[in-house]
Amino acid sequence: MHCLRFTYYTLICKGPGVPYAQVHYTYALRPSSPLLIWEDNQLLRQELEDYDLPNTQDIDVPLGNGFLALVRLHLPKRIDRSGRLKYPMLLNV
Repeated sequence: MHCLRFTYYTLICKGPGVPYAQVHYTYALRPSSPLLIWEDNQLLRQELEDYDLPNTQDIDVPLGNGFLALVRLHLPKRIDRSGRLKYPMLLNV
């Protein structure tokens, strides 16, 4: 969305939850309230209620020489952290 006076902006959230898009007024008294809900994906939100979606966790993993790898984990909703169960793992490098 283009506005010559920069009084409006479009906020687009692509995740990790259900994506949505909103139009906000720059000088609003309450910036957290959108002026217009462009897309809230309500139908998708309702359809996903039947599924146990994974929990998302972001961590920093030290690599050596002061470098950190930014890692995003998608963990099962009811993960067993005792170590008795093993889970498959996919890596995207």
